[in-house]
Amino acid sequence: MRLNQYLVSKNITQKDFAEKLGVCQATIHKYLYKDTVPSGKRIMQIHSLTKGKVTVTDWMDMHQIGADDG
Repeated sequence: MRLNQYLVSKNITQKDFAEKLGVCQATIHKYLYKDTVPSGKRIMQIHSLTKGKVTVTDWMDMHQIGADDG
């Protein structure tokens, strides 16, 4: 499941998810619109926060996994 699908299905705002992840809302926006790919560490945090609904493989078609993010 993609992150945007997860957020919509759970009625979670970008801002609320960003706060849980410890990043700014703009970073989540960049993830959703493929401007930035999360680091491996951040992908694992997203995986954990979504209880496994958003997986590592969900990011694979975007780009190579990024070095870091905001």
